[in-house]
Amino acid sequence: MNIDETSPMSTAADVRRIVTSFPEVIEETIEDIPSFSVAGRMFARLRENETVLAFRVRDIDEQDMLLMAESQKYFITPSYEGRPIILVRLAHIDPEELTQLLTDAWEIRAPEELKPMSST
Repeated sequence: MNIDETSPMSTAADVRRIVTSFPEVIEETIEDIPSFSVAGRMFARLRENETVLAFRVRDIDEQDMLLMAESQKYFITPSYEGRPIILVRLAHIDPEELTQLLTDAWEIRAPEELKPMSST
C-alpha cells in the first residue's frame, strides 16, 4: 500500500475498538504500556505514545516476510529479535489491514475453545 495524505490511517482507538470485539480480551497496563491479552497470553501492545503496535505473528518466517516486503511499515527492535513479534507504525496501515493483523494475532494466542469454528 502506498502511503499518501488520503490513505486512511489507524490509531490506538482503532486498535482498542478491534481487540475489544474479540472474545475474552483484557486490556491491562504492563510497565506503563497498554497491552492486550486473551486467556492470560499477550497478543498485542501499544508503544511509542500509542503510535506503534507490537503484535504476535505465527513465526520468525512470517516476521521476516513482513520486514522484507514492507519495511516502511514494519520493524523490530533489539528486544524483539528472535521472538515471533513485529511492530507496525499505525500511521502507515489502514484499519482493514489492522483488523486482519489483530485477528491473526488473537487467533495465535487464543485457546481453541474461543476460536470460531471456521478458523480451527
